[in-house]
Amino acid sequence: MLASDTLLSPKGGFTRPARRFALQLAVVVPLVHAHLILFGYNRTLVRLRIFVPAHPDQTDPHADIEGFALGMRRLVRRIRDHSPWPGSCLSRSLALWWLLRRQGTNPTIHVGTRKFDGRFQAHAWVSLNSRPLNAGTHVWDKYVQFRHNFSHNTPLIKTRWKNSCNSDNLRRAQDGTNEQ
Repeated sequence: MLASDTLLSPKGGFTRPARRFALQLAVVVPLVHAHLILFGYNRTLVRLRIFVPAHPDQTDPHADIEGFALGMRRLVRRIRDHSPWPGSCLSRSLALWWLLRRQGTNPTIHVGTRKFDGRFQAHAWVSLNSRPLNAGTHVWDKYVQFRHNFSHNTPLIKTRWKNSCNSDNLRRAQDGTNEQ
């Protein structure tokens, strides 16, 4: 797994392993985005799972997850800002989830909603040990999450609506309030 000390160099730039990971992410994001458009979320997740070895969670409990999360946010933001095909938050999250799973970690995909300036918005992000990797730490407060585990093998279509999200959470998202 990429460790926090392998992401950022002492000079503030990215190290060679981090640049290699960024290149992989820059290649995978447009492919995942195209697959999402053509085949939808369920088929994309199923196909990505085919190419993920069944590793146990190799996340070191003593690792600097905060440093890793900060470095990963910077790396994903750089790809989003400088790639000719930045994809959507969902395609970036699926690509990041897939690459991290291939390295033996157990990241989680989250999808949340909110009402902002009278508009309904949705956002997807990846977390590792409850630390968001491709979104700021404020994402927990700004978006109401669906209860469905989007990283799990269960497709969304086969999940009953009342089990995949809490109606109270949806009501709060539509009202623009996130108080519990």
